[in-house]
Amino acid sequence: MQMLIVALLGSQSHQRPQSKKKVAKQEGLYVPNGIFETVESEYGAKQAIVEENWLQKLDKAYPNMPSPDRAEICRICSSHFLGRVTTPQMTPTAIAIRTYVLDRYTEFKSLSRDKLDMEAASKAHQEASRILSIWRGKD
Repeated sequence: MQMLIVALLGSQSHQRPQSKKKVAKQEGLYVPNGIFETVESEYGAKQAIVEENWLQKLDKAYPNMPSPDRAEICRICSSHFLGRVTTPQMTPTAIAIRTYVLDRYTEFKSLSRDKLDMEAASKAHQEASRILSIWRGKD
């Protein structure tokens, strides 16, 4: 058994050391420049249309939203939600808008998470609902 181990170890010492450099691995597909630029500009145009439609729906849902708040909500929602959300009342965008109002216009963010004061939290949610109602033009 010892002879076998020595024989195996001895044979490894005569091998040529392998290079530590690795060959670059190609990922993706080759696309000619002209085609890539065409597709990129078409995608940009389609994305601009999606964003404009989303902004129109946001303006329709919240016609009285102040401009600085609108800009900040657009930044928060960004294009991550734009392709997935059909109207601002649907889940991801509505949650983002409500969270923005709670954090910016109420004391909700400053409430302790350990001992959440239910009355203060309720007041913060009522205030957020009131502000969103004003933004919708229903107040």
